[in-house]
Amino acid sequence: MPPIPVFENPTREFFQTSIQPSRRPAILRHLNIGPCLAKWSPDYLALSVSSHKQVVVHESTCNRLRFLNKNFVYTTLPFCDFVEKAVAGGEKSQNGRKYYYYRALASGDPRSSRADFRADFPELAGDFVFPDVMEPETVFSSVFRCGSADLGLFLHYDVMDNVLCQIRGRKRAILFDPEDVDYLYLQGGDKSLIHDPENVDLNVFPLFAKAASWTCDMDEGDVLFIPAMWMHYMRSIEFSVAVNVFWCNLPREIYDAKDT
Repeated sequence: MPPIPVFENPTREFFQTSIQPSRRPAILRHLNIGPCLAKWSPDYLALSVSSHKQVVVHESTCNRLRFLNKNFVYTTLPFCDFVEKAVAGGEKSQNGRKYYYYRALASGDPRSSRADFRADFPELAGDFVFPDVMEPETVFSSVFRCGSADLGLFLHYDVMDNVLCQIRGRKRAILFDPEDVDYLYLQGGDKSLIHDPENVDLNVFPLFAKAASWTCDMDEGDVLFIPAMWMHYMRSIEFSVAVNVFWCNLPREIYDAKDT
């Protein structure tokens, strides 16, 4: 199990000439991502965002979400109610245990536009500073993510290089080199039938034993570089808030215009 290297306060030049060209994941520490680290408590988020803002979230009685063979439903909630439910996620209620996850989509039609954190959450925009490792003009989209503790998100890959900025709570990240794709049971293009790589039934998925996972536990303030085409799985250890920034490392016109 290769360790994910950690780099302390890397400069943009070092990132672009050493880290990004290696095509390996990396944890970047002590980058300036703004006062969100001190400010984004659940109460602050709930009170800062307009009470009229409705969000579409994943709701599930299972804490390991599957995109293939879905085990969740989409439900629409006021943002403040979602935060309250996400914080309490996993606690027993009259309706059993429920877990909540929100991945922001574009304010417009996500089939033809892209998520832009600053436009989607203007009340929070001033709290977050984009990591100074990519050229600002290459940013393709920026996605606000929030979810319950101990919630795992299905194994998949992205077609763009991106960084995940962990702002609230700890999170475990598990990644796989594209060279191991034959062992990961992809279906439908970018997603795996293996929904929880921490607990895999090798009688069902025997080839998985040949895959080497790259694992790290992210702390608040950590920025994870995820190279394009690397399969990855995220499990929140605690109530989690993050911003995911994608950028174009190839000519912009080759990418799909839809939200990423």
